[in-house]
Parts: sequence; C-alpha cells; structure tokens
Amino acid sequence: MTRSVHRAFTLIELLVVITIIVVLLALLIPALDKAIYQAELAMCLSNTRTQHSAQYQYAYDNGRRLTFRNGAVSPDYHRWGGSPSSPVDVLRGTYLTNTKVMICPIVAQVPSQTHREYRRNDWSTRESNDPVLIGLSAIGGTWGGWDTSEAHVYTAYSWLGGFGEGVTYTMSGGEPAPPMKISDLASGGLFITHRLDFYAAGNLHEVTHGGRGLGQTGAMPDGYETTDMPLGYGDGHATIRLRDQIDVRMVVGNDFHMW
Repeated sequence: MTRSVHRAFTLIELLVVITIIVVLLALLIPALDKAIYQAELAMCLSNTRTQHSAQYQYAYDNGRRLTFRNGAVSPDYHRWGGSPSSPVDVLRGTYLTNTKVMICPIVAQVPSQTHREYRRNDWSTRESNDPVLIGLSAIGGTWGGWDTSEAHVYTAYSWLGGFGEGVTYTMSGGEPAPPMKISDLASGGLFITHRLDFYAAGNLHEVTHGGRGLGQTGAMPDGYETTDMPLGYGDGHATIRLRDQIDVRMVVGNDFHMW
C-alpha cells in the first residue's frame, strides 16, 4: 500500500503566503472603504429626497406654504422653543413616518463630535448626559430627538426652505434663493443640506461629511475639514458639492453659513 507523504510548509513559504495576504488586504481595504462611503453618500442623498417629499406633501395640504421656523437660530433646528408649529410637530407621524431618514449615516460616525445629538442613530431619547447641552439648557428648554417632546430638536440636515426671517442670501452663480412655498420649489433653489457655518468670533460648526462637529473655537472660515456636502434642491433632485465648491451662501446676523 502506497503511503502518502504530506510536506509541511517551510518558514519561508509561510512568510511568503502571509506577505501575499497582507498585500492583497492593503489593496482591497481602501476599495472596500470607498465603496462603503459611496453607499453612505447615496443613503444621505436618498434621505434628502424623502425629506423633500414630506415637506412638499405638507405644503400641498396647507395653503401651499412650507413649514416655518421664525426665531430658530439655525436651519438645522427643526424645533425651537417647543413651538407647536415646528416641522417636527406638523410632519412627524403623518407626512414623515420614518424619522430615521433624519440621521445622516456619515455624520453619525464623526468621533470628535462634541454634541452627541448629531451622532445619534435613533431619535427616541434626549441628550441628558451631554455636558454642553446641560449648560445650554440655562437659555431655555432641553434638547432631544425627533421622537421626543423636548423643546429643541436639531439634526444633521439643515432645512433652508421656509427658514425664519432676517436671513440674507449671498447666492453665487445665479443660484435662486431657498423656497418658501410650493411655487418656489420649481426654481430649484437649495432646500436641504448639512450645517457648515462660523461666527465672527471664530466658532466653526461643521456637521458635514468629513467635518469635526460643533464648537471648533478659534477656527477660521477656511479652517474646516469638510470633504463634501449633500445638496437637495427644491425641484427634487439631489447631488454632492465638493470642498472646493463651498462658499458663504447665507448670513443670519453674525452667523455665516457655507454650502
């Protein structure tokens, strides 16, 4: 009977195999990371389209006017001061049944984000343990998610449509101003994006793709790390604007918003 002989790998052969595996992983992981990021970008843009649809349906049923937030300090606040006419109150459970579309999968992963509110992956809790928000509660009210009754709700998505008063738009390239009513939507003005702004004192907020979150104190306007921004327009289409295309496009008091 013939006896088979199994030859063991030599140390050199094992090292060669391990080296090949390491090289293959080094080649594949960046491609995989890029594919995952592109999928997350697609999900973010899909979120803006769903938000657009919810606001359009609401406006269609309510005098053709979009949700209004007079007094809100920034367009990423979807409820301010417990207002019963906030977008959260008039859309949730009716025109917008899935509140997870208010969570950007990219912003939710920012490790340096000081306000966990933007990083959340659900909307059912308030940020009771965030020391920054505990300090801010002194100015009135508390902060929570879309599915809470807290006075203030802010998200990674800035809704420019129907936003407040005292706003100056410095649109470039002939871009129309954000819409206020249904008839404005067809103009294609910017409707939904992420928050990138700075105050005159040098307080940078970049709740964006590649951004560092809120409160980058002392940062100059051009000191942001944002890589790209989702743009949802009034006519329903959505796209991505890259870093070198970002500029100041809205001024609220001393608050300069860029997209």
